[in-house]
Amino acid sequence: MDNNENKNQETELEEVKTEEAVETAEKAVDNADEAEEAKIEKEPVLSFEYDVKNEEEERAFLA
Repeated sequence: MDNNENKNQETELEEVKTEEAVETAEKAVDNADEAEEAKIEKEPVLSFEYDVKNEEEERAFLA
């Protein structure tokens, strides 16, 4: 009977480890989905400010 009990315990332990692995994988997928959604929700940059010196503008115009 000891062998059967050990096998049952090993089987139960393997099932618990498998369930934990599945839960961890599901959490990772959920986190990846949330990260992707966060990227999409950001507004795009439509404009920005910059400072061009007169000499730079003159050279660019002449070029």
